[in-house]
Amino acid sequence: MTKKCVSRIALGLSLLALLSPFAPDVAFSAGRRGVVGEGAPPAGGGNFPKSGVEELSSAKAKPDKTSNAIASVNAWFGVQVHSLYTMEAGFFYRFLGRQTGRSTGVIVSKVIKGSPAEQMGIKQNDVILSVNFKDIKNPTEFADAASAIKQGDKLVLLIFRMSPTLLTLEGTIGQSPESAGTEQNSKPIKEAKPVGTVSSKIFAPTGHHEITSVTFSPDGNYLISGGNMKDSLKLWDIATGREIRTFIGDRDAIYSVAFSPDGRYLLSGGANHTINLWDVRTGKEMRAFKGRTKDDLINSVAFSPDGRYLLSGSSDKTLKLWDVATGGEIRTFAGHTGMVSSVAFSPDGRYALSGSWDNTLSLWNISTGREVRTFTGRTGRSVTETVTKDGDPIPAIVLMLAEKSMFNISAPGRISSVAFSPDGRYALSGSWDSTLTLWDISTGKEIKTFRGHKDRVNTVAFSPDGSQIISAARDNSIKLWDIVTGRETRTFRGHTGDISSTAFSRDGNSFISGGSDGTIRRWDITTGKEIAQFVSLKDGEWIVLTPEGYYNSSLNGHKYLNIRVEDKVYGIDQFYDVFYRPDIVTAKLKGEDISTLITLTIDEAIKNPPPTVKFSALPNQTGDPKVNVCYHIQSTGGGIGEVRLFQNGKLIKSDGFYREVAAHGETAPLKLAALNSRALYQDMRSLAVKEKQNPGALLARPKGDRVDECLEVEAIAGENEISLTSFNAPNTVQSVMGTARFISTRKQDEPRLYILSVGIDRYRDASINLKYAAKDARDFIRQLADKAGTIYKPSNIHLTTLVDEQASKGNILAAIENLASEVKHGDSFIFFNASHGVLLQSQYYIVTSNFDGRLDSIASLISSNEIVEVSKKIKSLAQLFVFDTCHAGGVDTIVSGLYDARMSVLAKKMGLHIYASAGSVQSALDGYMGNGLYTHTLLEGLRDGAAVDKERSGAVTVKSLGSYSKDMTTYISSKLGHPQTPLIINFGKDSRLFEVR
Repeated sequence: MTKKCVSRIALGLSLLALLSPFAPDVAFSAGRRGVVGEGAPPAGGGNFPKSGVEELSSAKAKPDKTSNAIASVNAWFGVQVHSLYTMEAGFFYRFLGRQTGRSTGVIVSKVIKGSPAEQMGIKQNDVILSVNFKDIKNPTEFADAASAIKQGDKLVLLIFRMSPTLLTLEGTIGQSPESAGTEQNSKPIKEAKPVGTVSSKIFAPTGHHEITSVTFSPDGNYLISGGNMKDSLKLWDIATGREIRTFIGDRDAIYSVAFSPDGRYLLSGGANHTINLWDVRTGKEMRAFKGRTKDDLINSVAFSPDGRYLLSGSSDKTLKLWDVATGGEIRTFAGHTGMVSSVAFSPDGRYALSGSWDNTLSLWNISTGREVRTFTGRTGRSVTETVTKDGDPIPAIVLMLAEKSMFNISAPGRISSVAFSPDGRYALSGSWDSTLTLWDISTGKEIKTFRGHKDRVNTVAFSPDGSQIISAARDNSIKLWDIVTGRETRTFRGHTGDISSTAFSRDGNSFISGGSDGTIRRWDITTGKEIAQFVSLKDGEWIVLTPEGYYNSSLNGHKYLNIRVEDKVYGIDQFYDVFYRPDIVTAKLKGEDISTLITLTIDEAIKNPPPTVKFSALPNQTGDPKVNVCYHIQSTGGGIGEVRLFQNGKLIKSDGFYREVAAHGETAPLKLAALNSRALYQDMRSLAVKEKQNPGALLARPKGDRVDECLEVEAIAGENEISLTSFNAPNTVQSVMGTARFISTRKQDEPRLYILSVGIDRYRDASINLKYAAKDARDFIRQLADKAGTIYKPSNIHLTTLVDEQASKGNILAAIENLASEVKHGDSFIFFNASHGVLLQSQYYIVTSNFDGRLDSIASLISSNEIVEVSKKIKSLAQLFVFDTCHAGGVDTIVSGLYDARMSVLAKKMGLHIYASAGSVQSALDGYMGNGLYTHTLLEGLRDGAAVDKERSGAVTVKSLGSYSKDMTTYISSKLGHPQTPLIINFGKDSRLFEVR
């Protein structure tokens, strides 16, 4: 939010006592400031729910309403908490209930300096709602939860900090001061008992901003969401769950969003008294519609059915009609005596409907601006206005905040949301008295009242056919109603806070919702189950997660996901190879049955827990050319599988590999050109049944329950970071990564660059010939070598090019063997490949020039297993692999999702950078300005380094070139009608490609 908005909210808090006769005198007392005695609880009492008091009855018998949360001598967190159910904590209790709909937690009265709690970012007066995804009701439960966590274990807290948006904070339990510096008794690792039934779940974090408004695009392919802070306007792809774009420039909180009827534009209105028109494709702001009063809040916006006009409702008690083409205000509709909270156009565009805090709905004639009819509820019209002691009007944003946060405020008739039925005959309203009302447009009479919510109704909507309605309320529930009978047919629960907005899909089979927990959720109308949840995170990161635990995410978004198994929490990184499946997410979002795609569940995986890993001591500093690295791996009951060792992030050793399945499947009769996306998809489903019998990687050799090994590692000048991880025996769950470091004082050698560039147009099977791949390979290596001269001496740049007939599988692997004998750890290696690529039964393959059309032969296919071996053989710690491949059968969202998964797992396993751009054959044959499209964007980045170096660092790096090529390819391909979004994966350390001069 802007500084101006923050200052207004601060003013709102100051005026809080003035605005409500129900606010207690102790709201700003010593307890509010966090001055609470360490040894005794705050004074009891307070006007709290009876159930809350009953829940604490057992705790009351004990003298400890405060807890120091020291789990044991060896495990320590470092906070003091006290009960939320006291008069002193009443201020926080009321805000918690009104902002989030929750009523349990403990309040932090003290944070010990230097403690794990302080390092996590816990602050005095934070309300802790859950520990490791288990809700906390009182200090005793908090102490018990903390005591169950061992030193070094992961800790995830859900925090309320005087905001509708909850915070997810992560850290670890530490070593207490009492045991610091003392020798601890070494205890053997306890073997896990055989597990019968395991209760496991993947948890997504809360989003970093409240979702205030959501809606589908007219074609159903996208959704737009707005939030309560700057730059929170987001565009999402419904098919994949990807967050496509943030619309940069929205200046404050957004309260309402709307798509134009043709889907090309969208509107946003909010706290800056301005309505913004945006171009959906480019993300650019096209026009701003500004009111006359700067304090206006735009609470609701709507497009006319023909897209020529827009309607807005604001805090100045008026509606306004605007011309979309010119941005000019056409007409003001005046008559309400309270804030206008919601507006809607009639289906024929002739009328406008508005709902207000004055307890009424009004029907307006668009042409004349006259009020045609007023719909007055049971409480009658309200004309009261809140003012300060001096009689000045309260600023609208302060009033909205205060009204949202008040406890026991009496305003039952206020209208929060209105909607027209699809046939235009009825109006629907939701109000603060927790009811919905159906009205007859022609007579103005109330037809039916829907009762069932327990708190204010925030939003209402008709289904596309008008037979059903949905409503969402402050009680954190969504309800589906039958419009004929008035009966509630289903309740949807899952949001952990107030739900602000809902919208039906075009076919009426699903709907979306958004709320203060920062999540957007999509629901199945028929089953009542959640399909997936979408979460927007800081720094452009995002996650989409299915209830089964499969997810798609931005590059670092997955790091926010956690898995709880009983009282223990694991990071999703430990399950990355199994549960990062964009293709499964896509199938779920399309409404398909994903049961045949699921090879492994979390419960099945965790029955074999991962081992622990540990390094022996390394020298802090050494001048030796090689260092002996010793490590120990211990089973915790699940055995020991693949071991991966990394140096400076790059894989240098592994002893596991995925099964070669292509030669044993039913793919032999298929021609590559006939292997379309549907065939690949069915092939993948058939594999799922087989993988259930034996998931994960195969091992080169079996292991017992303990491994003690050493490896001589070649030292490079400067810092050397050695990382170690191991899987359980089935290779499904990864251990926590162990890390050790040493500094090499060796003089750095002159840097050398090795490039192997492969391009194939002509294949033995001529039916799959390409057009630009060979030229791409020649152009790329020539251009990069020229630019690399700014860093490397000409004698230190080594180039190998293989095109067409030269690029057989044997020749490519032979070239790798030759390079492996020359490349050293401190050198850089780049592999470029332009050719066909194919996904067969969950593995990625490069198709080489000697391919004769038979997919059951590995003689002309280079598998992802072999690519891993290539990376290991090449000793360079700075590697980049570029795959500009196309799929003969075309690429749809399912294929590209599986492609993303396989490439990401490949890059993570190798610990390096991959540029991967899977396009269709048509786009590869058409090309773009004499090259394949993706290679064209790479060449442009090499030509104009200044355009790539946006940070003005003076150099183009692996990461910056990847980012530039992705943006350019996405933009150009969308204009050409062959959408193509490259996958840029950076698991290795960044390195310079050339200097910008």
